[in-house]
Amino acid sequence: MKKLSFRAIATLAVPVLFLMGCETRSISDSGYRGRFAWESGNRYYRGELNEVDVLGASAKQEISEADILKALATARSVHVHPGDSLLVIQSGAIAPDSAMVDALTRLGYHVQGFSGVPPADNERASYSRNLRLAAAQGGLTHILCYWGTLESTKEGQASKTVSWIPIAGSFVPDETQRMRISVRAALVDVASGHWSIISAKSAENTAFSPAVLRESSDQKQVEKLKAEGYASLADNLGRG
Repeated sequence: MKKLSFRAIATLAVPVLFLMGCETRSISDSGYRGRFAWESGNRYYRGELNEVDVLGASAKQEISEADILKALATARSVHVHPGDSLLVIQSGAIAPDSAMVDALTRLGYHVQGFSGVPPADNERASYSRNLRLAAAQGGLTHILCYWGTLESTKEGQASKTVSWIPIAGSFVPDETQRMRISVRAALVDVASGHWSIISAKSAENTAFSPAVLRESSDQKQVEKLKAEGYASLADNLGRG
């Protein structure tokens, strides 16, 4: 049997693509996914906080028209500046990612991490006030809670069909993964409860990998996109 060289296989692989589907995961559960969803991921992940948990919009069960008009009359945008102190929460995570802490610290913010694990159902109504109290007790002026999703799509290359060739076929690059991150945050003034929503500029990249390096390639993409998304969000905090 005539053996094909690695270069020949790679050349044949380039023109043909096989769409393999899309995937969405939280930045707080961003581990590599194998063939089955249960094969990996963050075993401590228990879901996400929602905006109401952090902003407290439904903390009062009965809301009158007068309450709405009063809130509108006193509403203001919330901004922070280098030197301000932040209680930083990553929705769904035990602690904020170090890349986010680094991005904020580089810009001169004083950062204290806090758990973003969702509260029990019977604690949700008072959760936003508990957050503000915890921040106040620590001398922190603002709460920053952020959410993020990673969307990816995979395309199989023609080289998947020749992986049986006895030249360590698992090292043949045979899959392209495109990934995009979206990050947004709620910035809350501890003293007043006023808040603003901040969004980061979406970032994306593409990686071409062989089976044996799939997990490493995936996680490098995740780390790079998180760093870009977090830096963009940190840059946008003082704007408005």
